[in-house]
Amino acid sequence: MKVRETLIPSVALDFIKAYECVASHPPHLARLEEDEIEWEEIVELSLNVVLRKPLRTPLAKDIPSQDPPSPSHTDNSEMFVEDSLAYNEDEDMDALPGSKRRRGASQPGPAASKHPRFTTSKPVSAEQVACMSLLSVLFKSSSAPLLKSSIVRPVLRSLEGFFEIYSSETSLHHDFLAATLSTLKHVSLNHKDDVVRFAANSWDRLLDLWGTKNKALKEGLVSILRMLFPFLTADPNIGESPTKPWIENLTKLWYLMCGQGDKRWNLDPLSLCAVRLEVSTQDDYQKAFRAKTFRASAQLDPFQALTWAMLELQADCLAKLYQHFESNPVSSTQPQSTQSSKRPRLLENPVTSLLKSVQQPPMRIYNLQILLFFIDRHWNTPHESMQSDIIRTLLDHVTNDDGTVQSWAFVCLAALASADCDNAASLLSSQTLSASAVPPTTIQTRYMTSVSTRGASTWDSVWTHAIRRTNSPQVCRAACHTASILLVYANTGSARQSLVRSSLTSHRVLSEIETLAKDLDVQGPVAPFDSVCTFLSLCLKVANQDVRLYRMQLEEKVLTWLIDSWRPAHMEDPEAPLYLVSDVLTLLEAICSSSQRSSLVCRVNLPQCLIVETLIAEEQTRVIRDYLLDAKLPSVKFDGSRPESSASPNESSDLGNATFMAPIPAETDLVQPRSRERKISVFFLKCLESALSPWQEGSDNTIVLRAPAAKRALDIAVVQATFSGISEVFKDILRVVMGQPSKLPADAMVVDDSFSTAGRSPSQSLGATLGTAAQISATRQVAGISILFLSVGPLLQQSAGEPTRDKELTELMLEGAELDLDRFLLACPVYFNCIRNQTLNLSLNHLAQFITVLADHLVRYPNVKSEEFNLQMISFLDATLSLWISLANVNQNAADNFRELFDHYSKHLLRGRLKHWKIRDSVARLYNRYLTLDPSQNAWMDQDEQTTSPMYILPMLIEDIDIRVRFRVVVINARLFEISKNPMALYDTIRQKYTTELEHFELMLTRILSLGNIMVVSSAVRRGPYWHLLETCFFSTKYNRHIETLLTGVSQRMGLNKLSDLFEAYAYQLAFSILQGEHNVLQLPVNLLGYRDLKERANETIRAFTPANLVVVGNPTIKEAGRSLFVGHCQATQRQPEEVIPGLQNK
Repeated sequence: MKVRETLIPSVALDFIKAYECVASHPPHLARLEEDEIEWEEIVELSLNVVLRKPLRTPLAKDIPSQDPPSPSHTDNSEMFVEDSLAYNEDEDMDALPGSKRRRGASQPGPAASKHPRFTTSKPVSAEQVACMSLLSVLFKSSSAPLLKSSIVRPVLRSLEGFFEIYSSETSLHHDFLAATLSTLKHVSLNHKDDVVRFAANSWDRLLDLWGTKNKALKEGLVSILRMLFPFLTADPNIGESPTKPWIENLTKLWYLMCGQGDKRWNLDPLSLCAVRLEVSTQDDYQKAFRAKTFRASAQLDPFQALTWAMLELQADCLAKLYQHFESNPVSSTQPQSTQSSKRPRLLENPVTSLLKSVQQPPMRIYNLQILLFFIDRHWNTPHESMQSDIIRTLLDHVTNDDGTVQSWAFVCLAALASADCDNAASLLSSQTLSASAVPPTTIQTRYMTSVSTRGASTWDSVWTHAIRRTNSPQVCRAACHTASILLVYANTGSARQSLVRSSLTSHRVLSEIETLAKDLDVQGPVAPFDSVCTFLSLCLKVANQDVRLYRMQLEEKVLTWLIDSWRPAHMEDPEAPLYLVSDVLTLLEAICSSSQRSSLVCRVNLPQCLIVETLIAEEQTRVIRDYLLDAKLPSVKFDGSRPESSASPNESSDLGNATFMAPIPAETDLVQPRSRERKISVFFLKCLESALSPWQEGSDNTIVLRAPAAKRALDIAVVQATFSGISEVFKDILRVVMGQPSKLPADAMVVDDSFSTAGRSPSQSLGATLGTAAQISATRQVAGISILFLSVGPLLQQSAGEPTRDKELTELMLEGAELDLDRFLLACPVYFNCIRNQTLNLSLNHLAQFITVLADHLVRYPNVKSEEFNLQMISFLDATLSLWISLANVNQNAADNFRELFDHYSKHLLRGRLKHWKIRDSVARLYNRYLTLDPSQNAWMDQDEQTTSPMYILPMLIEDIDIRVRFRVVVINARLFEISKNPMALYDTIRQKYTTELEHFELMLTRILSLGNIMVVSSAVRRGPYWHLLETCFFSTKYNRHIETLLTGVSQRMGLNKLSDLFEAYAYQLAFSILQGEHNVLQLPVNLLGYRDLKERANETIRAFTPANLVVVGNPTIKEAGRSLFVGHCQATQRQPEEVIPGLQNK
């Protein structure tokens, strides 16, 4: 393929495509990744071809192997080497004229000021395109060996070098962005410093691609920018320079996204139909495409998903720029001499600029949406006067002539009201849970005052505007959404109370509800939208607490409106309805004054696209990323911290998201339906008759329905069908999904839709279309629904609550596992979950058959290293754990088969053969659940196999190469102390697995988290982890923020009022350890110990430290050190040693 330093043109392209063909087959790629040297050689060759380097150029050329120490670092440890300046400058290139090196900065400056751009007219060759495509395939694999330190930095540097050669968009950029995104997914959490440098060096060059019109490039570019954004803006570690070289990069991004540059994307604003208006619960928030007061709806398409992602990115960028502008107003408004005139400068407060842009019609709606996401994500960032300006701007737009503008203004006000109340409540709770008992800051006091002021002066006006727009066809959804949130949150001051639960004092609110109810049948909302149902439900609850409104029987008026406005039988509407079944059900429960509230789950599926995958992965790793970059951990959740917990057990939540209460006994006599219930039943009966009439009157040739209409018709048919008939339909659907012939007549499901060829069976059609991600997802959902119906349906029909025994379903799954493994893997997750949740019974005979079939697949070449198969295999073992444990003393052969499968994964872990991090993570969770069910490990009866037992394997995973696995294991290992017979021996075993290299940042964070979790769980060994945490601070200040955050979380979870209580409880033991290590407690930062200042720390600790420092037996050097520490401690308290211990001088 090559001769010396050049490719052979006649065969090189074919060889490269052959490599790509091999790598595209997962089993072959897994085998290639086993030989890491060969894999690196292919990567090296491909990068050299793309970057036009000699073919024998090694990856690590010109990359420094060790970083120079930072001159600003204050660490005295000889082991520590500051690595914040690694490859800060490209040594083989000269800097631009006028540019300066930042030798003391924690991050390099913008890349544009460092590296010259090479623009070449040489066309891209076919070999380069093929090599770039090969790299994208290699890096996309979740088991790619990219986490080695010897490969991460050269690959990232090579990706930076790509921009130096290809400054404009080429045919290589699509695969390049895919390869870059895949690389960042691997290394972003595992090599923080390298990714921070990559973000600083490549951000400007990525923004040069902003003018692309290719949708695939847009998705890849936004995904990369979102992934790099937190690394670009990460706070520097202690001891590093506080400068912010990223401000110019964010300024350029802000102007590009605002459309003020030459390269502006033609993205449509977010459609209100693509947004579901509801208040998310605390658990649902922090998920992809979910905000606090709105979330994505079923009508969100890939284009709208891209807009959503950009709005979030722009809101985050706005918050960072605003903070910088407020903290540096002079430098932000004055141009710097070192800046290039071509670079944008932040000349005005970005929030003020956005408010001005909202007044301009061309981009008004999009700018309102930016403001919405800014309020939802960063409302506590702007100061009081800026918040007032935002509210005034929104109030000006609720009277706009454009209904769409009004709607988005109302949605912004709803988010603002919710954020006001939530932030005030969090401030109160933070004072209660404060680790240092510090009084509220001036900012907190001022914010709480502004909240109460707004509650008295603003919300009445907003409420009036919202009520008056509830009858507008275009604005009613947003108006009802704002009104419903105000009913719950408004006029609450600094505490979170609900008007529904408190005594009503606002006669204005009651009179408005009365006026609305009187004219509801004439001037009510146009349809039972999501927010409309919530608003009317809350109005009925308020009415039930007022005597006057209660006598008016508003439920009858709302029911009359619902029957007149809701037309579920009208199936010709082209768009999907803007409500879910749970919304209407909530309203019907309020109309019937039902004491029981349902918890119907209505899932909204997101589109299959790159942006959705990126945002989901981003939220799944948020906890790790927050602690890695910002030293933040999830807040403590107490049962009594939420006001809703004080509600009566029969009372639903404010927004109708209730759960089932006590079940109704089977022998309970049902009450005869009242007039309202009968009226609702008659309404549903008429809807069914209306839906069936066209089918009964017309012939098959005259009925032509669009897809949405056909969907609604099938929904009504499913409701009407009996259980016996529907169960057979679901089984037949499942047969088709599994690739087996249907038992229904051959022509029963063949419809001449002019899109399929004659004679094609449903299974053949499904098999031909199983390739795309969207179709695979749809197939998986159909199979899941079918299995859930067949397993849960019979369980709900019986009073005994026994798991469903469905032999036909089990044999169908077994047959699928034997004949078509790919389709079985689509359906088995839900099936295994049903077994795990004990809604579906699995007999011992069928269990043995599953073990035989799956074990046979496990040793086959395509499945040995298959991520999907191994994950489902582990899921099967997890679902049947209880069966295995029960068989340990009953059926020895079956138990041995299980143990062989467990040993298989244990041995592969020990030998490093499980390359996929998700498989290792699943094994850790499997072993954790096993120890929960069998703490004594009786199933591992063979003493010779103790090295493969969970108690032996789990501590070893603390050394895993991937931080995502380690973060899981630090929690699991802490739980081992609850079942261990010798906690000290277990702690010593785990401690030996910790890293002692201070420059390994991610491994040190794993150590810190593991020690903190052990402190929470085990009091027997708590002083050991506490000392080892504080010991780190004597050698390095780099981890002080992370240790402080961790110790604060530990003290809160232990129920301590302040952090200093934890230190004082173990002060004497710590004093002894500090003396033996020849350290000084006064070297520890005061905030780590929970004190305000140095004097308070000295006064509070001298009583516990003095005996340990003075009463020393043995080594004279230690005695002298203790005496010296005591004298220094006395000086810190501004007292003489004789004043602390009278008569000490005489002794």
